[in-house]
Amino acid sequence: MSVPSVTPQLLQVAVVGFGYVFLLSTSGWLVNRVLDWAADEEKRRADGAGATDAPAAQHPESDRPGADAAGSGVVSPQDRDVGTIVGKAENILLLSFILVGAYTALAVIFAAKGLVRREDIEKNTLYYLAGTMTNVTYSVVVGIAVRVLIGLLGLGQLTF
Repeated sequence: MSVPSVTPQLLQVAVVGFGYVFLLSTSGWLVNRVLDWAADEEKRRADGAGATDAPAAQHPESDRPGADAAGSGVVSPQDRDVGTIVGKAENILLLSFILVGAYTALAVIFAAKGLVRREDIEKNTLYYLAGTMTNVTYSVVVGIAVRVLIGLLGLGQLTF
């Protein structure tokens, strides 16, 4: 019995598919860790407590900076949910543009997101800037890693 051979196109699809699955399944976790860390740092600075090793989960939401009144930096659960949806769509677009080599399109996504979410960004700059920068950077790193892996496997250019 012979083993069917794997074509380069099938291997490309597998590598690219893995890239999308990996990015979409890990980016939210990473962004949330960065945002929790940033909120904890902001709280420590506001309290004048200095650096501690307390994890984010020990701080109730009401203790978070700006969690007391509308317009003062509130990040509601609904805002986080919308941010997750926007972030996942951003991941798909960014990875797609990186894989096809459309690097200038990355700036268009970043600018469009800034324009559309301008009011939210003004309410809580830390949350939106840190989340966006983390998500964009992570998407670019994963995209470049997928392109390098395709090159190392000798699969040549991506064919779509």
